[in-house]
Formats: sequence, structure tokens, C-alpha cells
Amino acid sequence: MKLIIDTSTGDLHIALWDKEVIYTESLQKGRGEQLGAWVPEILKSQNISLSDISEVLVGQGPGSFTGLRTGIAFAQGLCAVSRSLYSCSTLEMLSLIAADDCSKLVSQFARPGLWYLGHYDQGKLVREWMGSVDDIPDVDCYILDDKLQTEFTPSSDTAKVLSWENTHWMKHPWNPSRLFGANYLSSAQSGVKPNYIQAPSAEVVLQQKLKVK
Repeated sequence: MKLIIDTSTGDLHIALWDKEVIYTESLQKGRGEQLGAWVPEILKSQNISLSDISEVLVGQGPGSFTGLRTGIAFAQGLCAVSRSLYSCSTLEMLSLIAADDCSKLVSQFARPGLWYLGHYDQGKLVREWMGSVDDIPDVDCYILDDKLQTEFTPSSDTAKVLSWENTHWMKHPWNPSRLFGANYLSSAQSGVKPNYIQAPSAEVVLQQKLKVK
């Protein structure tokens, strides 16, 4: 059984996966610190023991400084002894809402006028960056947050537009199976690095303090 966690989008998202999504739930405006109580409750409600979890996948962001670090720390703690730990960009996680047989653009609100953007083609990363509405390329499918949906209109009438925000996006047809491959395998000991795309001021200050030490 695989446990999937993401804490980067402002909400908490988890899923249980075993060849398909067994269960998924979102906690709106949840905080990463709540995972320690929330995850055991969900496992108990599904008659699943923590010992049944053999692999954990955690989203690396982009997202909030605190949200990312608490979610990643929780996943690393679960995998400190025997479980396999996998990690990937949250934008790539979101891209799996649509099939990999097309070009896709995923957005996540960063701050007024700017979004975290991920461009994928046939399941492969083209690039991830922080940009404005004017920086969005033409693709076959747009997977957008609520704010960008109100500000952006595709130039092609045939382009598909999907929404992920305020939904249980970790559900069918979402399929994370390829994220449990060797390319995404991480080490619980050496740590998973948050994917900020553009490091927030809190992260810059922290890294400066670590260098001083």
C-alpha cells in the first residue's frame, strides 16, 4: 500500500494507492502539523494499519515555506527505518489529472500577478518557472487554479481547461503510478529538498544562518 501526501497548495491532500486510488481526502486550510493525528485517523477509518504502508510519496512544492517543510518532515519520519520514500514536484502531481498523451500547463497561485507554472509534454517536464499570464504557452490541456481561470483564456478553442483547486484532485483518473519509479526515489536520511522554484525570504534567511554555523 502506498501513501501519498501533499501540503504545498494551502490545503492538505492525502491518498492511499494500490494499483488505483483506494481512498483520498483533502483538508482545506489544513496545516502540516495536523498530519500526525490526521493520517492515523484516516488509516483507521479504512481498516488499514500503518504497517501496511510500504511506500510514501510526498509533494516537494512549490508552495509555502512552512507547509512544505512540515509535510516533507512528516514523510521522512515515516520512512526513517524501512519504508521507501519518493518525492516529486507538486506541479507534476497535479499534471496527472490529465493523461500524459498531450502537452499540459499546470498553474498554482504564487502571489498577485504571478503563478508557479509547469509545462509538460507527453509526460516529460519541459520546464517549471514563476511567471505571469503573458508567460503561458499554448498547450493541449490547462490544469489551472481558480485565480488563473478567471484571468486567462486559451488562444485555441480546442484546448481543454481543467480545475484542480478546492477539489479532491487525487482521485480517478489521477494516476501517480509512474511517480514510484527510480527517478523519484529519495533518501529519508539525506532529506527531500523543497521545490520553491523561487526561494521565499524565509528560506534564504535559513540558508544564510546554516552557512554561518
